[in-house]
Amino acid sequence: ISYIWLLVSLFGSFSVGLYPFYFNLIFTASYYIYYAKPLRLKVFPIVSSFLISIATLSSILVGFFFFSADKNLNNFSPFLAFGLLIIFTLAVNIRDIKDVLGDKKEGILTIPVIFEKNGKRIVAVMFAMSFLLVPIFFSVFTLYIIALPTAYLGYKLVMREPYKEKYIFYLFFGFTLFCFSFVGLIYWLANILNIKL
Repeated sequence: ISYIWLLVSLFGSFSVGLYPFYFNLIFTASYYIYYAKPLRLKVFPIVSSFLISIATLSSILVGFFFFSADKNLNNFSPFLAFGLLIIFTLAVNIRDIKDVLGDKKEGILTIPVIFEKNGKRIVAVMFAMSFLLVPIFFSVFTLYIIALPTAYLGYKLVMREPYKEKYIFYLFFGFTLFCFSFVGLIYWLANILNIKL
């Protein structure tokens, strides 16, 4: 089944264009070296998170090229792409909190495994930082109005006992949706009013 859906994914991205196909290959390769032997880089902290952020950025770029009128990579800011890599690398470490015992048994070195008692607090700080970096890399500092309280709430949700991961995902995806919608609205209005950003 996995091979069938891999072919469907590759054919679908190729039908959109070469760029989406290329970024889909990057996504697939990132997850392959993350999960599969001999590399299986999921056992290394930060490196594993960075691979997930590469896969996430690849997905975003596939969506960008699907909706982009002229399919020009230069229209996607390199500064924003770099920022998204950092933001997701910081944020995705929350996935390791609930799997500490299993990761220890499997020899997977995550931040909660390495730092034990302080691991959860470090992950919470990294998660909060991911929100605070968004206005910088989006170059829309008005977003701090929502980024500051969201960062605080994100920290509290990670540190909360009992730990409930679903609320953290609600917060993260809600914030992400708001930011992309807000920035999209700004560029749409600027285009209508012929304002250069």
